[in-house]
Amino acid sequence: MTERGEVRSDDLCLSSGTAFTVDSALRLERCNVATPSQRHIFKYDAQEQKLTHVKSGRCVSVGSGNALELHACDGSSGQHWTVEGFGLSQME
Repeated sequence: MTERGEVRSDDLCLSSGTAFTVDSALRLERCNVATPSQRHIFKYDAQEQKLTHVKSGRCVSVGSGNALELHACDGSSGQHWTVEGFGLSQME
């Protein structure tokens, strides 16, 4: 996870795509180098182990077939994440 809030692998970012609806599937797409797209910005809450898509306010969840999806945050185990490599002060 970058300081800008992108969940990224090289030049690919985790993205909500164009839909911000309930149970929408997440995907990887090219990151915007100059300024991050609102589709790519997430916030990590280390205490609750929750990864939230900032624009939609929905949580990254494990969906059917282990696909990543955005769902209403409910604290279920499929919404618990551990993000390594950053200190808490960098993610707040």
